[in-house]
Amino acid sequence: MIIEEEKDVGQGVGSFELPSDLPNSGYTLKVVGSGGLVFDKSKSLSYNSKEASLFIQLNKDIFKPSDTVKFRVIGVYSDLQSYKGTMDISIYDAKEIKIKQWVKVSPEKGVIAQELTLSSQPVLGVWKISVEAGKMKEEKSFTVAQYVLPKFKVEVIMPPYVFTWDSDITFTVKAKYAYGKPVKGSANVQVNLHDYWETKPVYTATVPIDGETRVMVPVSKVKEIQGRLNKLTLTTVANVTESLTGIKVSSSETVTIYDSSLKFKFQVENANFKPGLLYPIDIKISQPDGRPIGFTNENVKVKIIGIDSLSSYIDILEQTLSVPSNGLVTLRPQIPSNVEFIHIKAYFRDLYGTGCVAMSHSPSSSYLQIHEHSTSIKAGDTVLFSAEGTEALPTLTYQILSRGNIVKSGTINGNNQKSINFSIVSVPSMAPSAIIVVYYVRPDGEVVPDSISFDISGAFNNKVQTYSL
Repeated sequence: MIIEEEKDVGQGVGSFELPSDLPNSGYTLKVVGSGGLVFDKSKSLSYNSKEASLFIQLNKDIFKPSDTVKFRVIGVYSDLQSYKGTMDISIYDAKEIKIKQWVKVSPEKGVIAQELTLSSQPVLGVWKISVEAGKMKEEKSFTVAQYVLPKFKVEVIMPPYVFTWDSDITFTVKAKYAYGKPVKGSANVQVNLHDYWETKPVYTATVPIDGETRVMVPVSKVKEIQGRLNKLTLTTVANVTESLTGIKVSSSETVTIYDSSLKFKFQVENANFKPGLLYPIDIKISQPDGRPIGFTNENVKVKIIGIDSLSSYIDILEQTLSVPSNGLVTLRPQIPSNVEFIHIKAYFRDLYGTGCVAMSHSPSSSYLQIHEHSTSIKAGDTVLFSAEGTEALPTLTYQILSRGNIVKSGTINGNNQKSINFSIVSVPSMAPSAIIVVYYVRPDGEVVPDSISFDISGAFNNKVQTYSL
């Protein structure tokens, strides 16, 4: 046992101080309540004593002899404020020999930028940069090698997707020099089908290329290998050989096969609904690769049916809605308080989608729902919320968490109303995103909670400027 304390937590918020020498590890927090509310809860925690983070950035990953290795080191605290302490920096070659060292270097505007010019005959292999700052240590590797950049680039251009009813799959292989001139030679093309267990060859050919060439593979060839193709992928590997020098450069690309021109996806904020309250549902209709369907004058028909404890069916919603160009249709149905399951059915063209959602569990059938009503929130702005419950709301307790810390807490008077509005002033420590947890405790000891997340922008006190190495 590391710590054992007994204290009055007042409004449900307590704190304790961790030992300074606590090892980085996993721990269990156990809280036992006594007095007005009796409970015994445990939660797993992960502890990391690192005070800040170090980042090492290189101008590239591979260097040739006589190249200049340029790098910069950035240290930041968890609130993104710059680390202002000194750092020791060392560079080691592939034989772990220290080549250069900078001792007690202070950051300038939060950044340390240095460079090292390699000799004409350096030790080849993996080198590393090591940075130490206080108790922190960070390393980054780079490679020193004799290498020649490819004289030309190969690109395989596949269609965005393939349908099972297509007659063929047509793709293009392009090969160009860095200065834009087309490459003449031959292209060896290999097409493979990836099913759930193995890779199967579909097509192999060697064709002449002069800058680019088109290859056509019949879909019937793919069907001979595998009957059911929906959501399987084809990979094309092109090996281009330059006719003058015999240099080979390769590239590959992948395409997915679908048996439908559209797809449905149900998007919900919570995996379970709360009876008696709203349940937001988004229906996403998109092309197979996830792209929007574009402008359409067509409608989607949606039907939601509830099932109660007696397995009786209850009609909740039946609507025909226009589909916008982004394909996202939004629903906010009110779920009856006696419903335990809901079935969602959607029809669009010849496409049919369905989903099933179960209720959240509450011994007393008491639920709470929080909504946020502000947009484009900046630090210092007032954030507007509302709380709705299935019973009269007593005093509510809220906590706002951001970056692993409780940054604000307090209470809200529910006035024994089922629905109330409240507001909270945002602070910089909530950025870039925060979660507000609101709850109340019933007389029988049940905790009735809800939580939502919201974003905060323009909240950092330090100014950031980017530049290239």
